Amino acid sequence: MKKALYGTTALIAAGALMASPASAAEKIKLGLSGYWQTVASFTDQDEPAGVDWHPNAIRQEGEVHFTGSTTLDNGITFGVNIQLEGKTQGDVIDESFAIIEGSFGRALIGSENSAPYLMGYTAPSVSLGVNSPNIFLFESRGTTAGGLGGAGTATVMDVDTSDANKLTYFTPRFSGFQLGVSYTPNIDARGGDRQSSGLSVDDQHGDFSDFIGIGVNYVQTIDNIDIAVSGGYVLGQSEEDGPVGTDLTEFEDLQEFGFGVNVGFAGFTVGGSWHTSNNGLDNVDNDTDAWDVGASYETGPWGVSVTYLHSNTEWGSFDDTEDHFEVGMSYAMGPGVKLVGSVQYFDEENEVASAAAGSDQDTDGVAFAIGSMLSF
Repeated sequence: MKKALYGTTALIAAGALMASPASAAEKIKLGLSGYWQTVASFTDQDEPAGVDWHPNAIRQEGEVHFTGSTTLDNGITFGVNIQLEGKTQGDVIDESFAIIEGSFGRALIGSENSAPYLMGYTAPSVSLGVNSPNIFLFESRGTTAGGLGGAGTATVMDVDTSDANKLTYFTPRFSGFQLGVSYTPNIDARGGDRQSSGLSVDDQHGDFSDFIGIGVNYVQTIDNIDIAVSGGYVLGQSEEDGPVGTDLTEFEDLQEFGFGVNVGFAGFTVGGSWHTSNNGLDNVDNDTDAWDVGASYETGPWGVSVTYLHSNTEWGSFDDTEDHFEVGMSYAMGPGVKLVGSVQYFDEENEVASAAAGSDQDTDGVAFAIGSMLSF
């Protein structure tokens, strides 16, 4: 239960680079870690006009992490974390960053999620989950105008900077409290900034720059009750002076707020999160609000959870509303080997897509999935 409460997947990945430390003043030696998820699923979902979706699927998601560190004679630790994607549809290397750690705290430099994301807590799930899941079982229309919205809008903070190159600093934890701050120089409209040479071009339409992300959380056990509370704020400056061309969208500074909470006791964990973003758009009413809530219970190798996510993205007078519900089950067969089952319901009412297509583009459906989650 404490594993679920005290570490998100992203935090575990960031901390994993300390998994194979070298002795003081030795050269860094890399070790291997990572995860692999395999799921077989059946989805029965309403199809918009002219679309035929195949119901059966086998899905997989995984990464191999090359991690290592060395502690110098002055007590400062330097490390590295390089994450190889199991699938290479978009990129071969996912997050990759260096670390500097000591009594002053921890600094991450490179391609990694931001402090508000890494420090955030969301509704618990023992299975696939509904909040920014690795494996999504449905087909979402998303909000077509402006390319916004989409399935399972995450209620964790700062998905905008994602894995763009950034500098993040975490303070030491004091009386349960920890503060994290991230700076991301530039986000290109065509993808995150991971460049290793040259300079980014300013004033390009749709670009944002100089993101500041602030995260804080409190983690403590009081009278056998585990408490974790998180909050975050993100501000990104718009480069709205760039050429518009045929895109009439106007941008403003992007702002996000969010918080989350988990409470654990006697094998139970209950919690949820809330997130709001203005999506950085100025000339049209456009905001995304999302929240999730859930509960899990784990005893011995068994686990069960119920989780619900609701998100709403406005676009002028139109809305994209999504509801996602899961009943999850898990069984730990042994160290690093967990079987999972998931029953999910998804409903999307997309006025934007319907207006653009001239027909009803709403969709809902149910899905059943069974699979394995391996960690090494």
